[in-house]
Amino acid sequence: PSRTGGCTALWIVCVLGIGAIGIGSWLALTLSHVDNVNTSATMYSLGDSGSALATEIERTVRPAIRRTEILAKNADVIAALTSGDIASQTSLLNSGICSATEIDAIALFKSDGNITAINTLYPSGQLIPLDKIARLLTTDFTNSRLNQNCLRNDTDLPILEFQTRCRIAKALFNSSGLSVACSVPVIDPATGIRAGVISSRIRFERLNRLIEEQPIAGGAAHAYFITDDGNYFSEAYNGGKGMPPVP
Repeated sequence: PSRTGGCTALWIVCVLGIGAIGIGSWLALTLSHVDNVNTSATMYSLGDSGSALATEIERTVRPAIRRTEILAKNADVIAALTSGDIASQTSLLNSGICSATEIDAIALFKSDGNITAINTLYPSGQLIPLDKIARLLTTDFTNSRLNQNCLRNDTDLPILEFQTRCRIAKALFNSSGLSVACSVPVIDPATGIRAGVISSRIRFERLNRLIEEQPIAGGAAHAYFITDDGNYFSEAYNGGKGMPPVP
């Protein structure tokens, strides 16, 4: 679930919406380590690994949040959105995506929450197939909880959400729908009116690499990101391929 709040390290960890770090070999560990000392040592190791991962997650998402905040306050972005100039919106998003290394996609949404523009270039500068863009621009985003929260919120703070059914990730990257979405309201400084929302996406592979690079209990266990309701942030499990290690 999405959260709002300040910019402290604690906030960024809470806002991620990670329900837990799932340990793939949890059952094996609890069954095989009957010795209390060994079990305690393992749990301490898991706790330390979790803290290290939280730090790395913050380090990964913070630049993306900052990038989105800067774009939301960009005078040209505000002018293009308030005037409804879609060509200018698209050009600005393409410029933003090609000059960034922190994000994989950027979209602009109108004040009703529906999409108005998205980058038509990949971060590499390669053109995105027109059918993928057309599919997104004809998708109804008005009921998006993330957009509505940004439009109804009384601050200009970003909202970060881990998504398992992201339509943008599906369309652009052939993903099962895993992504990290950072959204910030676009506020017209002349009127104080919320003109819309700018939202960036980070592909979840970036965070999964953090798990792969983090040794857990000396290699005896594997970590998984899990939502509050128990869904795994795994392309295979999210796409219905295979069974998760812990139900």
